Amino acid sequence: QPTPPPSSILQEPETENILQPLPIAFRRYDAFASSPEQTANLDAARSKTMLEALQIMAGADSDISTIVQPTDAFGLLVVYGAQNAGRGVRYTAVVVDGNAQIVRSTAQDSLELVVKELRNEIERAWIATNLMRIRQPIGNNMRLSLSLRSDEEPRTRGMQVTRKRLRVGERVAFEITPSHDGYLTLLNIDSRGGVTLLYPNEQMQTNRSGFVKGGEILSLPGEGYSYPVQEPVGKECVKGFLTPNPLRGLAATLQEASAEGKTRPIAIMRGLGNELDRTIGVKATAPASPSESGKPTWDWSGFKSKNWAEAVLVFTTSE
Repeated sequence: QPTPPPSSILQEPETENILQPLPIAFRRYDAFASSPEQTANLDAARSKTMLEALQIMAGADSDISTIVQPTDAFGLLVVYGAQNAGRGVRYTAVVVDGNAQIVRSTAQDSLELVVKELRNEIERAWIATNLMRIRQPIGNNMRLSLSLRSDEEPRTRGMQVTRKRLRVGERVAFEITPSHDGYLTLLNIDSRGGVTLLYPNEQMQTNRSGFVKGGEILSLPGEGYSYPVQEPVGKECVKGFLTPNPLRGLAATLQEASAEGKTRPIAIMRGLGNELDRTIGVKATAPASPSESGKPTWDWSGFKSKNWAEAVLVFTTSE
């Protein structure tokens, strides 16, 4: 299994509120083989073609991802290779995160499908990583507790689930406790990079503004109810915000961004930044002209208020 990167891609808390591209590294799977038998079916020529296709995909949008060496700090490591399989060829890719955890594994007869799946994973990881960089100011007394609970296992009933890997079919619920009155927003980033507004949502019959009272425990999807863990499997992230005013335009932003194709992740983060700027004073707008590096500088650090809180929950689903 690949070793962790030499250092974290996340910066120190004082400077981490910056949108950054995700460093992507590539290694052919024979670099990790312990015996000749494990590489007997390796097709070197097709593996080279596979690498070229993956690098073109990862380098297509420098705001989302950048290619680095496997020895550098990476956000994702893609272990790839093409194997001869009977009369055809099998393209395999395993995606490992910066903590040396496998977050996606795929094997397809079609290289195009593999590239598409990995593009989804890069977008998911980029959004999730940068959402985690949005941190409330040091010294802020407001807090937002976000936990995952399971209905399936008696030993965890009514208790926080400490494990972070869930299986398809298991039923789970979220429990949220705000320290102060405010407006709650919960975003779910699924394993395909899709972003869903969990709370508040259009199915809610009451409290569509998302107002919550400090100290009261909120259960989602509702007291006595739970969500079934469903496919697609992979790594997921839930990000919560407690703000003094509701993020009213976020639902429309997510809907509009879903139709923007390859610019969808940028559109989502730009829209979220505009909403946070309106409510708590977080600047997240790219300047009109690029920085000296040639890339826009996205800055989340211009806080005007300490009257808000955030929380994040990361977990992995599997079959």
